[in-house]
Amino acid sequence: MSDFILEIFSEEIPAKMQKNAIEAFHKIAQEQFLKNHLIFRDDQLECFITPTRMVLSLKGIDKFQKTQTVKKIGPKIDANPKAIGGFLKSLGLANINQLQQENGFYVYQLEAKEIRTADLIKDSLPIILQKTQNHWPKIMRWDVEGNVLQFKWIRPIRNILSIFDQEVIDIEFAGLKSNNQIFLGYKNNLTVIKNVQEYYEVIEKNKILLNHNQRREIIFNKFKNIKAKLNIEIIHDEANSFLMDEVVGLCDMPEVLIGSIEKKFLELPDEILIQTLQSNQRFFCCRNIDGSLSTVFLFVINKKNDESCYKKIISDNEKLVKARLCDAEFFVKEDLKRNIQSRVDDLKKIIFHQELGSIYDKTQRINSLAKFIAIFVPHCDLNLIEQASELSKVDLTSKAVAELPELQGKIGSYYALKQNYDGKIAMAIYEHYLPIGNSELPKTALGITLSLADKIDSVVGFFLANEKPTSSKDPYALRRGVLGIIRIAIKYDLALPIRILIEKSLNCYPLKLQKKFLASQELNFYKNKKQLIEEIAIFLVERLRVYLKDQEAIRVDVLNVVVDEYVSNIEIHKFVDLIFLTKKIKFLNNFVNNPANKNIIELYKRSSNIIEIEEKKDNCKYSGKPSILGLKSNSEKILNQRVKQIFHEFDDLIGKAEFEKALALTKVLELPLANFFEKVIVNDQDKSLRENRLLLLSRIRFLFNKIGDFSKINL
Repeated sequence: MSDFILEIFSEEIPAKMQKNAIEAFHKIAQEQFLKNHLIFRDDQLECFITPTRMVLSLKGIDKFQKTQTVKKIGPKIDANPKAIGGFLKSLGLANINQLQQENGFYVYQLEAKEIRTADLIKDSLPIILQKTQNHWPKIMRWDVEGNVLQFKWIRPIRNILSIFDQEVIDIEFAGLKSNNQIFLGYKNNLTVIKNVQEYYEVIEKNKILLNHNQRREIIFNKFKNIKAKLNIEIIHDEANSFLMDEVVGLCDMPEVLIGSIEKKFLELPDEILIQTLQSNQRFFCCRNIDGSLSTVFLFVINKKNDESCYKKIISDNEKLVKARLCDAEFFVKEDLKRNIQSRVDDLKKIIFHQELGSIYDKTQRINSLAKFIAIFVPHCDLNLIEQASELSKVDLTSKAVAELPELQGKIGSYYALKQNYDGKIAMAIYEHYLPIGNSELPKTALGITLSLADKIDSVVGFFLANEKPTSSKDPYALRRGVLGIIRIAIKYDLALPIRILIEKSLNCYPLKLQKKFLASQELNFYKNKKQLIEEIAIFLVERLRVYLKDQEAIRVDVLNVVVDEYVSNIEIHKFVDLIFLTKKIKFLNNFVNNPANKNIIELYKRSSNIIEIEEKKDNCKYSGKPSILGLKSNSEKILNQRVKQIFHEFDDLIGKAEFEKALALTKVLELPLANFFEKVIVNDQDKSLRENRLLLLSRIRFLFNKIGDFSKINL
């Protein structure tokens, strides 16, 4: 059995990119090796990453790989020469003599043979490296002496080691030829490696732990011991937290050290203290058992040969933390010298968007829109909306947010509480930024209202300024904003009328600005304005479609029936709200998945199919009430009575989004409809009878279509 190792040694790889990079590297390598018929088990292929190394390892594989017999039958011997040439080209052959003849056909046959595993690996590596290069979210370009080309990777590559047992696998990438040497330390110390086994021995001897998962486990276990010893909880110490991912990528052999901060800094807002240590220093803050912040912090370093230097490392890091927290303390004290109300006019100096005005203009629009949205949010205090809207962005003018922009909202909320503003306003200043990605949702009525107003204003404004997201780019995170609107509406059951809300938001922008983007001429202006409103409404319900598919596992055909019907005529559905659509989709999904409803759905489909066929024949649309005098048989009379019996109540229940009660009414149609199809000939020779019966069936179609076109749903 043989082993193979590939090591790409580069300048330091950004820690945040390492996790995704090594997963992609493993997937690409696995696919390419299998494509080249290299046989191995899943556990034989491993990929590792350290701050400076990407490693691909194959262990315990055969020295030779046996290829399969390949037989391909081509065109007939007397076929068109172009067809024969195409067959040769598809096989990579140049001469017809390389083909055999069998039963009047050209045949290509390649007998099974043994190929050196080293050769298969050599053929695969350039493609693996090229595909991995293209996978990096960002790349650097650099020059190599004696080469006119610029090379690309996440960071400049300095060496490529590639060994199969004792043999160097010769490849060339990024202007470098592979070899059997590795860099150790940061002084260009090259060491020759005789074989794969020696590679692992040298790496271990130099305290380099290649396996990133093992480094993660070491850190996690050290944290566990420290928590038990000091009786504390560590913030963001989960094995898969973003901070853990980052520190795992910053060290070759991790060691955890304990530092502390002065007690006076605990008077700072928790968010400032945590953000300062976490974002700037990649340190882990801790909490006491009672939930208060602890003076203890933890940080991860590369393990040193001489552990006596740890005291100095801890001391130096404590000094660094102290300096940063002193800065934060100074910023907070300076900011609190001014009342946040006095900062409102300063927002006029901060541009929201060059076409959409300042942040101050945005807060005024939020104020107008929030007063409308408050109608739909229970227990929202209208008296506080104006002040909360004005103060929602004032912390953008503060020194603390300038230093720690991730804390906008949290800083403003803290300052509002310090200056004795209403607690509801303080909480709304923080909550109106929520949710951020998949984070928590706002909880207070005022926070919910401002959050919705802020997000809707941004979406409408950027669409107005023609800054719309594309399939590949969304620089203003409008999809994320709409997702936040959807999550809030669903969580709190808010019946927000989509089209009316968008129109209201658009009207908060100055008429002059609207005309600048939509049209100066009156006729075109109103036409374009309507189109823009509908475009934004479609964007919003399309995100609802994606959200329900991903989060609620709703069937695609059900989603398409409801969403497509809404999008087909937004003007008719101007009063339709997000909750109505969501409830309709969820109910329809449950209804069609219930086997008990299969019979009534099939009867509806039969009715709908008959009408559609006859409408195409007659080139007309059948709708309206059938003539009572035209109902001849008992079956059609009973069916008509049942339709009349439930028609108005069904319509009322649909309007209230009580879909389950509405469709429960249709149970009375099941037997009469089955009898109708059994005993009545719809396409009677008498034209008036035929038309009357088609009208009767159209009433049933009309009822069911109030929920969705079941004919487009697969049972």
